[in-house]
Amino acid sequence: MGDGKNTSFWNDSWCGSSCLKDMFPRLYRLESNKEVMLCDLIIKVSASVSAPTLAAAVHGSAPPLAAAAHGSDSVSRPSQIPGLSAKLGDASHNIRLSSASVYFSSLQVSSESPQHPSVPVHSQLMPGDIYKPIWGWSRVPSGRTADELMELENILKSIHFDFNSGEKWKWLLANDGIFTVRKLSFLIDKHILGHPSSPKKTLRNNLIPKKIEIFTWRALKKRIPVRIELDKRGIDLHSVRCPVCDDGLESVDHSLVSCKFALEVWARIYNWWNLGPCPSSFDDILEGNLSQASSSTGKKIWQGTVWVCAYYLWKNRNMKVFRNEMWCAPVLVNEIQVKAFEWISSRLKGKNINWSTWLVNPLVFLSL
Repeated sequence: MGDGKNTSFWNDSWCGSSCLKDMFPRLYRLESNKEVMLCDLIIKVSASVSAPTLAAAVHGSAPPLAAAAHGSDSVSRPSQIPGLSAKLGDASHNIRLSSASVYFSSLQVSSESPQHPSVPVHSQLMPGDIYKPIWGWSRVPSGRTADELMELENILKSIHFDFNSGEKWKWLLANDGIFTVRKLSFLIDKHILGHPSSPKKTLRNNLIPKKIEIFTWRALKKRIPVRIELDKRGIDLHSVRCPVCDDGLESVDHSLVSCKFALEVWARIYNWWNLGPCPSSFDDILEGNLSQASSSTGKKIWQGTVWVCAYYLWKNRNMKVFRNEMWCAPVLVNEIQVKAFEWISSRLKGKNINWSTWLVNPLVFLSL
């Protein structure tokens, strides 16, 4: 909140998730200036100013504070302290210091000023620079309202005010308070996409288009509109069976892995890469066979191929649902090979992928 010049004490949510007028409605009704800014209600009390002098300044009868501060040049005059130039009892100001006794009681006052016995004050110098509220109640809080005041003052005591700096935005999820897309992506990977057995590197791949990254993320979170998920959300369907094979309920794992057609496509992909048998779930496919790659680029190439395969399996499923058309497995695998080569080779910087080698022995690219 910085210097508090643009922050409304009661109406802005500067202290927690709610504004103070909602947290303390009884106090808000007693507030004489409901639009008061934070910098006008919270004032800085210098360590060199004794409480009796401040109490006298409240009544407008004290000499300049600099003279009372043992010659200190750094102490402001009363006219320079917000709210201290008004006199008690001046109804034309609806004065903020009308409840000065409440203010000084928060300083744990134990003695009285001989000049102004009605105002309890502290006789010692205040330790360090302190920020204190100067309330402006229409009447002295009592009963439940006094309980609210005590709770509010306890909250304010726990806050470190620094009115020397300007206002600025701070992102609470970063230690330095600075928002960056990189930090946000890291948090999404860690807390939303992350799996105990899955390294974060498997969740992003700059060798393929963003639309395929997004599709993979949605599939991993079970957010693609397979019929089982649509049925859970109350969408009336004539059937929840797989539209491609009609041999099981259409879930994410079934549509992308367990469907007979998908199994045939994955078998051809794994055979093309000379890898072992295909895992039985989509999560396992995303995590598997990464250990065989000896470089981060090699892992991304294999990941890109897997993600492109899943994307085209889903595209083929949509063709069946909306146009009643389908590719056969060899044609679909050929389309996956072409598109994966096109996207990966165009995004690899300084490294060439040969089309013939890509078709015959793609394992050599795991060491790039």
